[in-house]
Amino acid sequence: MPAFSKAPIEAATWYLAPYWAGVLTNLTTDKIPISRLTASDLGKRSGAITALVIIILIVAIIVLNQVRVIRKTGWLPHYLKWYVMGGLVAVVLSQLPGLELRIHHYIISMVFIPGTAFPTRLSAIYQGFLLGMFLNGGAAFGFDSILQTTSELRQDGPQGSILPNFLTNSTNFNASIAFVNQTISWDGLSGIWDGFSLLIDDVERYSGPALNFSLAAFDPTIPHFFRLAVSGVPRLEHSNF
Repeated sequence: MPAFSKAPIEAATWYLAPYWAGVLTNLTTDKIPISRLTASDLGKRSGAITALVIIILIVAIIVLNQVRVIRKTGWLPHYLKWYVMGGLVAVVLSQLPGLELRIHHYIISMVFIPGTAFPTRLSAIYQGFLLGMFLNGGAAFGFDSILQTTSELRQDGPQGSILPNFLTNSTNFNASIAFVNQTISWDGLSGIWDGFSLLIDDVERYSGPALNFSLAAFDPTIPHFFRLAVSGVPRLEHSNF
């Protein structure tokens, strides 16, 4: 803000701390039991409703204070016009059949940032945080559409499709064989499935039609985690070992 152009230390204080808090939203808000603002998610997570109510109250207080500031500058009618129009558009979008209205991180930031364009210290704090949250949302989760289908909202949740089966597992793993000579194997599948995707420690290590994989390249002194998916359809579902 130009208001802080002659006070660089103060500007850095008001902007940078909340900016980095926003950039690291996935860490600074990690303990808040809210992942997505959908009824299904809120109902499944313990404490999510309480956390949401607290967040709404805090945001309401901040918004009311910013409205007071905007009113003093004479810009309130202009802002009200655009926010009312935006709200009406959101209502229309929320009623479209077969689609869910999703207010992503970056969209929340875009909605609120215009209301912080005033030379106050609190506005600077909000601006820094919202800019950081915008970058976090785009970088961590991508610029998803404001409208998504139910299947898109499920993300990697199970859909009841067939799961591959490990033949090697924690109960029959033969520890007497040197780790460099160990392989893991799994059952083959028929039908529309044409291959497998193997994740080891959350990194895809193999993709193809083979039914086994060598562990020679892995450190035998640490535990490893295996996930296997079948491919051949638009979606993968993993079984764990």
